[in-house]
Amino acid sequence: MRFEGEWQSKGILGRIKSRVKKAIVKIEKSDYVEVLILFLVILLIVICMRITTKKSSKDIAVALIDEKMFLSALIASIITVLAKSLKDSLYNHIEDDIKLELDMDKIKRIYKEEKFEDATTINDRCKHNDEMKYADEGDSIIPIVKCFDFPEEMDIKKDIKIDDNKDDYYEMPYYVKQNFDKLISAHHSSNIYNNLNVRVKDWGFKDNKFVMLTGRTEYLCSMATNRTMDYELDGGLTIRKVLGRGSKLVPLKESRLSNHLGFNGMVESSDGMFPLVFRKKDVSIGKRTYGNSIGASLKTKYALEDGVFWAEGLDNAIRKEIVDELVIEEDSIEKIMILNAYREVVEGGKPQLFFYTKVNMTAMEIQKCFDMYQLKKHGDDEEKMKRDGDSLIWVKSSDIKDKMLFYADHIMCDFYKWEKDRFSVYKKNISMLPSATGCMLFLYNYLERKGKTRR
Repeated sequence: MRFEGEWQSKGILGRIKSRVKKAIVKIEKSDYVEVLILFLVILLIVICMRITTKKSSKDIAVALIDEKMFLSALIASIITVLAKSLKDSLYNHIEDDIKLELDMDKIKRIYKEEKFEDATTINDRCKHNDEMKYADEGDSIIPIVKCFDFPEEMDIKKDIKIDDNKDDYYEMPYYVKQNFDKLISAHHSSNIYNNLNVRVKDWGFKDNKFVMLTGRTEYLCSMATNRTMDYELDGGLTIRKVLGRGSKLVPLKESRLSNHLGFNGMVESSDGMFPLVFRKKDVSIGKRTYGNSIGASLKTKYALEDGVFWAEGLDNAIRKEIVDELVIEEDSIEKIMILNAYREVVEGGKPQLFFYTKVNMTAMEIQKCFDMYQLKKHGDDEEKMKRDGDSLIWVKSSDIKDKMLFYADHIMCDFYKWEKDRFSVYKKNISMLPSATGCMLFLYNYLERKGKTRR
């Protein structure tokens, strides 16, 4: 029989032991292990000399400093650590550019036969607003390919059909298998771990229903294909060159990429504000940029029932992602509306869904719940992967209608940040990936369809 106090005591001791073990593993893997070992050796020598020679600590320290061997080793170790840290930091800042082509002019030249989203007309109309006359210019052509528009009355559970084969697993092409280790190494400054994902083999309309033909893949397969499309291998070859087809995206049913299903979404508070998430430096794509309210892969732990992917699972997975990412109570989430299906060109045509929903919480309530959650200590990899970012900014629905400018790599609009128990307003470019800016454009189009057009 376990008494409550005894159980708690053992639980605390167990957690302490677990944390000590994790700390030791982190130290062993860190760049500072050489300096730590050298420090411990020197400390041991000091203790031994103190015991055997009866010298003072000051005399021992002077003697050690006079020993060139110790001083040289210490300096070399420090330089090694600093050089490695600097190298890793620099790589982290350029990792996305190494893995994926983020020069939008080059992307447009590669896929010159594709029809991308064009925000030119909307931006020109918005610039008549006095506040936006002198806004920075940018590329109004956003490299995503919209496949389908859906009406807001579409019901996920009734109007979406999923033809799923849980035993149909993605088979990596030989070229990917041959270079798998190199491709995965491109993500070495990102926090990634393997997981089962749903693969979209094809999609379209049949009998007035949106049908997705799905199978299975793994997250690392996508990391070695969709997320490293432009990582240069031997001979200057890339996944985009080897598995692509030049001027147009390969149709989904013929694509040899992993193509795991993902979704982006915008969540509106009860007082008409939308959160944007500042993405952390260790996410696999879009480091230090702003993402939509939600941007995620479909989590099979939320979407599958008895191993099978159903439309109900899609709705459930989106709701659970909102809870995990924004710390919003699930009961407050209203209808999930899938508004668009599109393909992310930078990632080789990866299939994505865009959704909109509203919640019965104000922006302030959401922000406070989000901030409280950040204060909790969650150290395991899966827990870290739940949260793409640790900070939010907010945009108003009215500003999206009247002021927002849409470009390939950023949007421009007034935004609000929670500071000292109030929202402060700022005006500057909001850096985003094309998928995120494209979804902001989808949101504008939805608001326009509802009759909430720009003045």
